[in-house]
Amino acid sequence: MLEAGTAHRFEMEAVHAGIEGVLNVMAHLGMIERTLRQPAFRLLVRRSKWARAEAGGLLYSLVKAGDHVKKGQNIALITDPLGAKTHTIESPRTGVIVGLALNPLVRAGDPIANIVLCSEKKWNRAQIEQDAQDPEEESVDDEESLDDA
Repeated sequence: MLEAGTAHRFEMEAVHAGIEGVLNVMAHLGMIERTLRQPAFRLLVRRSKWARAEAGGLLYSLVKAGDHVKKGQNIALITDPLGAKTHTIESPRTGVIVGLALNPLVRAGDPIANIVLCSEKKWNRAQIEQDAQDPEEESVDDEESLDDA
């Protein structure tokens, strides 16, 4: 079973990554002929922890997936229906946000953010490796090109 992407949606990037993974496993087991394909970079994590809502209300995330957070950092707010802040949710560990609740209505105990244990240094190095694999794009409407017009 593969869990990837956002709930109740098809995200083609996640689908393609899953297909590549299944085909790699099949090739490794000798079920199909294929050269194993490695991802541009890998970041292996062994532990994660969910930050959970302490009370029910409306959820406002202060972070997004892929953000590096520090233990104790405010990552979300829970408000009453009129917008008055009732609770602040802090990150239970230093790491990277890999999953976030999307439903704005939460109850006490609901999972809010999944954080994997990862140092900021390791995360930055992984980002640099990923950026090196992405094709560069040039923008034609930056300020320098406007000056040349």
